[in-house]
Parts: sequence; structure tokens; C-alpha cells
Amino acid sequence: MSPLVILEVFISLAVQVSLLIGLTAWLVKRTPFQACADACWSMMHVCILLMTAAAFLLPHLRLVTLADVQPSEGHALLGAVSATVGQVCVWMWLSGTAVFIGVCGLGMYRATALVRRATVDSRFGRLMSNEPVDIVNENIETRVLNEDVCPFCW
Repeated sequence: MSPLVILEVFISLAVQVSLLIGLTAWLVKRTPFQACADACWSMMHVCILLMTAAAFLLPHLRLVTLADVQPSEGHALLGAVSATVGQVCVWMWLSGTAVFIGVCGLGMYRATALVRRATVDSRFGRLMSNEPVDIVNENIETRVLNEDVCPFCW
């Protein structure tokens, strides 16, 4: 992919994702049911992933070809600027992806360390022993910490 094509893909994808987010927000405002709103947001995320994959992996219908928008010999500065902007977009995307992966990895490491520091609370198991069998699973552990942490599942 040339820098000009990458720039075109980024701009097109940003416009499409913005429209999809706006449409989803509009639909969610119109629904009274929280489950439907959650399903809309989930489908929006799936659509964003599919659009991103399609943008980079599938051929595109182009109403205007690159030959129409590529600078001619007389506009060398415009060609250099568009190539530089395309390269900056690629490096920004790659660095953002690397930061995102690092933040997710650090969060998983911190959550794992938090679970390891927690102690098993046997009182919850005694409370659940009176519940029907299909609710209680032998593999469920309830752990507690003295730290100020919100409840979560692991």
C-alpha cells in the first residue's frame, strides 16, 4: 500500500466509524430496554472490527481512481506532503496499537496479582450451600482483599 492509499483508508474508516457510532447512539436513545441498548453497542463494535478488516483486506469500489488524485510532475511538494502524512498515520497507528497492547497486558498483570493477593472467603460458600444445585458450582471461589477494589469476576 502506498502512503496515499493508507491515508485514504484512514480517512474513509474514520468517517464510517463516526457515522456508525452516531447511528448507534441515536438508536440507543430511542429504545427503552437496556438489553437492546447493550446489544446495539455490541453489534457496533463487531461492525467496527469487520469494517477495519475489510478496509485493509478487501478490494474497494473507487469512484475516483488514484491516478485522478495523484499529484502530477509539477506538484512535487503535494506528493511529498501526502506521502509524509500517510507515513505519519501508519506510525501513529502502530504506536497506538503498541501502547494499547501494553496497557492491556499491564492491566491483566495487575488483575492477576490482585487475585493472587486475595484470600478465599469461606462464608460465601456456606451461604450458597442452601441454593439449588444448578446455581452453585464447586469451582467458584469468593476472595476478599483489605484494599479498596471494586467487585469483579476472574
